[in-house]
Amino acid sequence: MAGLAEAFPHSFPMCDLLYAVSSVGFPGRQKVVNCGRSRGIPVVLNQNGVYYPATGGRGWRTLNRPLDALRRSADFIIYQTDFCKLACDTFLGPVSTPFTVACNAVDTDVYRPADPPPSLETPTVLALWGVAGRNRRTRVTVESFLELRRRLPQARLILAGYHEPSPQHREARRAMDELVAAAGQPSDCVHYLPRYTGQEAPGIFQRAHLLLHTQPNDNCPHLVVEAMACGVPVVHQDNGGTPQMVTPLGGVAVPSATSWETIDYPAPEAFATAMEQVFRDWQAFHRQARARAVEFMSLQAFLREHRRVFELVCPHLKGSTP
Repeated sequence: MAGLAEAFPHSFPMCDLLYAVSSVGFPGRQKVVNCGRSRGIPVVLNQNGVYYPATGGRGWRTLNRPLDALRRSADFIIYQTDFCKLACDTFLGPVSTPFTVACNAVDTDVYRPADPPPSLETPTVLALWGVAGRNRRTRVTVESFLELRRRLPQARLILAGYHEPSPQHREARRAMDELVAAAGQPSDCVHYLPRYTGQEAPGIFQRAHLLLHTQPNDNCPHLVVEAMACGVPVVHQDNGGTPQMVTPLGGVAVPSATSWETIDYPAPEAFATAMEQVFRDWQAFHRQARARAVEFMSLQAFLREHRRVFELVCPHLKGSTP
């Protein structure tokens, strides 16, 4: 939300409204909100996801209590995707609070396609590395890539986020290396990158042709917006908020179940087929992904929508916001 802080200077308690983000918690958050409300300061909430049995286990109701309190304190809600609203209504209960939907955004002047784009002689897939709770997702990613490589022998995979000093990461990497060896593929077809900074991110995306995002029921992944802004189409599950962000123009959705009870993944063959589809018409997907990001998920569009909302809840600001 750095772009908001720059566009709308802020200070507390001398402020026109309070802006809260559901996924950003800190001690005393609700007390700050209650204090603002007691002074007649309206609250605008940026609402991401909530917990449900598949993500919060048996304690999902307890985990949701502070989110529920925050949501019911809001005078206006900005849901990051339609899926975020669906999850809230399902597990927190419906509210009559006015709302809009605004996806996460990036500066499309910073996140932009490589010029020239990488050569399609080496079809390159980018994915995020994960361990612990995300290790299954990484395994599905590698298995899907290996199936793609059987069809496109020159393909390579970049797994970004690997942390060599971590014993847990090294153990997980050994398991991935064993998968590659068992498939009869050379070890260098998978390239591990360390964690990257925000400044390094555009260069990472510009090395790839496609983002493979296998996460189920993702609310509004910023990673997806960053990729599309760089002209990198996305292969993803057909659930969560990702389909709304990508649309058929910016990538390919793999049919999959929407389950609140379990974390599910389509078969690697299904992901591989979707990646093949993108590579067959990559230039069109490349252009359309960039256009989609610029029109609907740019920082400029994000700020315009927030300015509209702020002026709704604080009519005296109309014409005075930057």
